[in-house]
Amino acid sequence: RVSQSMRTLMNDSRPERGDLKLPLDIVLTSSRRHLLSHGIDSGPVLSDWLAETVAGDVFFQQQPLVILREYAGLRVEETGLLSPSEPGICQLGALWRESLPSRLAPGERAVPAQALALMESDGKPFIDPWVNAYGLEPWLTRLFDTLILPVWHLLARHGIALEAHGQNLLLVHRDGWPQWLAARDFHESVEYVENFLATPDAAPAFRRQARYADARPNEYYWMDSVEALRELVMDTLFVFQLSELAALCETHYRLPEPRFWKLVHACLARYAGGGHCDPARLRALGYRAPMVQVESLLRKKLCGVQPEYHHRVFNPLSEIARKEA
Repeated sequence: RVSQSMRTLMNDSRPERGDLKLPLDIVLTSSRRHLLSHGIDSGPVLSDWLAETVAGDVFFQQQPLVILREYAGLRVEETGLLSPSEPGICQLGALWRESLPSRLAPGERAVPAQALALMESDGKPFIDPWVNAYGLEPWLTRLFDTLILPVWHLLARHGIALEAHGQNLLLVHRDGWPQWLAARDFHESVEYVENFLATPDAAPAFRRQARYADARPNEYYWMDSVEALRELVMDTLFVFQLSELAALCETHYRLPEPRFWKLVHACLARYAGGGHCDPARLRALGYRAPMVQVESLLRKKLCGVQPEYHHRVFNPLSEIARKEA
């Protein structure tokens, strides 16, 4: 059966078996939902690298991050078969990925992170039973620790950025109380800067492969600036996820948006003060800058001439940090 990501199928009769990701030649939001040929080959390599990085860091025992690995890929040679006009795009192929049900313990349930800001048909927020059970601010504090810190630590300590939007992150909970985080979809959604990696020798040796021999920075997985990593994480996690949740909390629970972001800031401040990462690496991310760059998804969908469009938005974490300085 199809998942909410449309091109990923889940095994209905044996949910513990792997998910199957297939190419679709459609545009959803601002992206074509095909599979890139290089991603089918590189997805398992990236998955193993991420899984090994997480397994070797004791921080992830405190704030768990489960990597749902893309463990196999199949790509049909299309030359002479389909006469493809875009040889870098795979039209006949698949990726297999570990399923989330195979990782759940008894009593654990999971939701895509994008569900947290959604409304039910009765006009109540999806999270309403959880907020009523635990209280809004205690629940948000626990949510931020569970949702933000694993992604943030992977970026700040290890130099690896995930495209952490609400479809790629899965929140595991017990009766609504957040427990741990699962991440998926790495074949197109991982970025790093080589000289910002904590252990560069452990990174995949893409540049030694013929496919990537002539590739430039910002074309595949390796970027030319740390700001690109900060943008990917803050854009997807803070702008496209948490800003929606902030608006919902203000509208339905009368939590002022500045208070919401103060809780986010407190989460990041606890991390910064916990000795988990060199302060210089946190400063290099520039996450307290007054303005941050984000991707212009609607403009990309309407215009579609350039690969990406960007604009700058006000950063609420900057104002909080300035007042506390």
